[in-house]
Parts: sequence; structure tokens; C-alpha cells
Amino acid sequence: MGSGVRRGIAAAGTAVVAAAVNVTTGMLTQHWAAAWWAATAVLLVVGGGLQWWLTITEMPAPPPWVSASGAGSIAASESVHGATTNVSFRWSGSAERTRPGPGDWALASGPGAIAADSNVEGSHTGVAGEGPAAP
Repeated sequence: MGSGVRRGIAAAGTAVVAAAVNVTTGMLTQHWAAAWWAATAVLLVVGGGLQWWLTITEMPAPPPWVSASGAGSIAASESVHGATTNVSFRWSGSAERTRPGPGDWALASGPGAIAADSNVEGSHTGVAGEGPAAP
């Protein structure tokens, strides 16, 4: 259910409750000014509280954690465009590659690795030679 629909339901529900308070107060007291004041108070307090609560619950999640380690590696919490790294040393062993799932944190490990939570476009890494042995 979208946020606009939830806000609309909250507003409509608040109006119904305020109307019920208006009618009930008016019938019990026969003082219609008091009924209107009670309905207005309910409308403002309950409606304002619901809208505030919906605003708090709709706040976006914090950006994912992104990390990069190793010579020439790049980490970014957004897109990476046009980045270039070049690493030259003696390399022996194999690099382990993992791909995190959606919403997971991204980790770039090893020479020339790129970690990004979004798109990686036009970026190049180059590793030449033999480096430290993999664990």
C-alpha cells in the first residue's frame, strides 16, 4: 500500500472519528458549540498524530555500508562513473569474487576491485604482474 493511500485512509478515518465525537458530544450535552470544539480538537490531535507517525515510518533507510580494500580498489555508496585505477606488482594466487544480494552491503576486496551500491559505468581497473599470495 502506497504512502498516499495510507495518508488518505488516516485522514478519512480521522474525519469519521471527529464526526462521531461531534454527534455524540452534541447529543449528550445539547451544547453544540462544545460539540464542534471537541470535534475540532479530535481532528487536530488525532489527525496530526497519525500524519506525524506516517511521516516517521516512511523515512528512507540509511545508505548501505560500502567498503573497499586492497591496492586500487574503489568503494562508493552511489554510482561509480569513469573511475580508473591501475595497479602493477607481482601477483600470485586467485582473487575470490562474491556478489552481495539486493540491500546487502557491498565489499570490494583485492587489487583493482570496485564496490558500489548502484551502477558502475565507464570504470576501468587494471592489475598487472604478480602480487601477494591469496590466503
